[in-house]
Amino acid sequence: MADKLGGFQASGYTDRHAGVKASETIYLGNFVRYDANGVAETADTDVSTAGLDVIGVAKKQADNSSGSDGDIDVEIAQKPSSLIVASTGLTIADCGHPVSISDAQTVKAMANRSIGVMVRLISTDLVEIDMTRRETGIVADIT
Repeated sequence: MADKLGGFQASGYTDRHAGVKASETIYLGNFVRYDANGVAETADTDVSTAGLDVIGVAKKQADNSSGSDGDIDVEIAQKPSSLIVASTGLTIADCGHPVSISDAQTVKAMANRSIGVMVRLISTDLVEIDMTRRETGIVADIT
């Protein structure tokens, strides 16, 4: 059964906790990555920097806006095998291809760093992605 993460659903993931970056608020359903210092931050831009890969999706809000690095933890759904998420500009032709983040809760065709592979087009602005896969490959179900 899928868990609701903000307005989206996720399944097939590992629970993970990570310390949150100083002065950062990570909202429910936001993509999360580690910054260069190894603390969690909202992944709201597609970056080409190695090591700043998206690690999952926030399962709860974590408000560290008045804290130092690691004062509080965020609960993360790490690399869901199925994540229903908002999208921009994707079509059926993108099924089986890598996607990147467009903003903190939206994906687009891959630009810099892949966060997963699109496995299903649900509507013009909603897709299913598999975050356990990062590269193009055979997709069993694209309907």
